[in-house]
Amino acid sequence: MCWGSINSDSILERIIFFSIRKHKLFYYRASFILFFT
Repeated sequence: MCWGSINSDSILERIIFFSIRKHKLFYYRASFILFFT
């Protein structure tokens, strides 16, 4: 039970980490587009 909860928490952390990375990349792209146009 405890191991399962820890495993799900680590998966959730990975999902949050990757979503933050994607949002940062999208934000940088949007700022570049706004800057160059």
